[in-house]
Amino acid sequence: MLTLGCDPDTHKLAIAVTDGSSLVAFWQAYVHPDLKEEDAVVATARELSKLRMRDLPSAPSIVAIEQMRVYDQSTTNRLKVHGLNGLIRVASTGGAVVAWSAEHFPNSIIVMPTAPEWKGQQSKMANHAQTLRTLVDNKIKTALLDLPDARRGHLMDAVGIALWASSRQQQRRSDKNDLRTAARKRAKKAKG
Repeated sequence: MLTLGCDPDTHKLAIAVTDGSSLVAFWQAYVHPDLKEEDAVVATARELSKLRMRDLPSAPSIVAIEQMRVYDQSTTNRLKVHGLNGLIRVASTGGAVVAWSAEHFPNSIIVMPTAPEWKGQQSKMANHAQTLRTLVDNKIKTALLDLPDARRGHLMDAVGIALWASSRQQQRRSDKNDLRTAARKRAKKAKG
């Protein structure tokens, strides 16, 4: 089952496609840092519109796009650093990915977890280490580690989001099967 994960950002958008614990494909958009505000969002959306995932063996069953979380200004300096407008623009980039996904993969389930939902309270470094441990192909792991830090961060998040969505779907199937099995046992016991 293919799963697409996306870490949207105004200047660096990353997409990763996994099949279980294998990284199948990835893509990144880099918009020049001189482009600001809406210009950066539009440029990122234009780069995304050029992307065609033709080499995939099938369409992803799930598309998971990180959703921006707006924090209470009293509890974080994040809004002071990036500003609410910056967060809204990143959310606009995520919205462009939703539209792109809906057009290219109309039968895929789209989920939008926040960072705490898909990675919990782990630090970025701990989460990236866990993501690397989950991947099965050592060549892919080496290729990811060989990327410059500036290119690796968003991509590792996109891979982590895809792995999270895939494991969440597998857990749902397992839970559903457990419920069916328990129901059958109760029905059999009631008849017997």
